[in-house]
Formats: sequence, structure tokens, C-alpha cells
Amino acid sequence: MGVSLNKDVNRLDKYRRKIDSIDNRIIKLLKARLKYVEKIGNIKKQNGLEISDQKRENFIIRKIEKSVNPENVEPIKEIYSTIFEISKKIESNNNTHRQ
Repeated sequence: MGVSLNKDVNRLDKYRRKIDSIDNRIIKLLKARLKYVEKIGNIKKQNGLEISDQKRENFIIRKIEKSVNPENVEPIKEIYSTIFEISKKIESNNNTHRQ
């Protein structure tokens, strides 16, 4: 049992390091995305456009549904729902979430 536990602990550590690496890339990509969200918010504000763009959100959701394994669709849609909400807040508040 001790040898098996050690192997499992080693695998856990290996997988966690892989997740850490993925998380670092996700963070970098989210920061870039939020920079563009802010720019979009400025354009919308300058042109009197609505912050919410349901067509755009639906387009992204359809893209997810087409490109993700069925068992991952709902979790990824939930993540994107949060991304949409935060993006709308940033667009509404223009320049208050700079990094």
C-alpha cells in the first residue's frame, strides 16, 4: 500500500504542476482579453452603443457547443457566463479594472 500511495502522490504532484502551468496561461489570456474588453467598452461608450450584445454572446456559446466535448459543454458555458458578466461590468465602468 505504501508504494502505491507514493506513486499516486507523485502523479498528483505531476498533474498539479501541469494544472499550474495551464492556469498561468489562462491568467495571461484573461488579462489580454480584459484589455480588449476595456477598449470595446470605450468604443461602445463613445458611440452610444449598448453594453450587452446578446448576438455576440450567442455566437460564442455556439462556438463552444461545436468545439467542446459534450461532457465539457456545460462547465465551459458556465465559465463563459461569468466572463460575460465581468466583461459587461468592465465595459460599463470603463477603465476601472486596469492592470
